[in-house]
This record gives sequence, C-alpha cells and structure tokens, in this order.
Amino acid sequence: MHRRFGWAILLAIGILLGYAANPHERTNASAATQPAVDADPQQAEIINQLKDVKAELKTLNAMFRTGEARVVVVINPSTP
Repeated sequence: MHRRFGWAILLAIGILLGYAANPHERTNASAATQPAVDADPQQAEIINQLKDVKAELKTLNAMFRTGEARVVVVINPSTP
C-alpha cells in the first residue's frame, strides 16, 4: 500500500510540475479586441476577395456533392 501511495504522490508532483512549466500562455478570447478593418484599404480589398473565394468554394462544394461535376483535362495545352 505504501508503494502505491508513493507512486501516486510522484505522479501528482509530475503533473503539477508539467502544468507549471507549460510555456503556453492562457488568453481570454472575448477580451481580445478586433482589428480595425478599414484601417488599410488594401486589407479591405483582400478581405473582399477572400469572401468571393469563399462563395465560389461553397458553390463548388455543392456541385461536387451532387455528383454532377465533370472534369476536363487538357494534356498538351496550346501556349499563347
């Protein structure tokens, strides 16, 4: 019985030391402030482009789920 108690204490100390030595910081996501979207016009343009890509991906995903998508592969495309 004394060995089990000793191992349990050793395990508890190891867990506590591992928790204390953890290099990750704890943050509260709700306390974080949102960056200003209109601070940089280039950033606003990038966000709009990403929204367009997201909409196109949703359309493609819906098409692939229906099974009606066809893929055409050109092996030797003509160069302009």
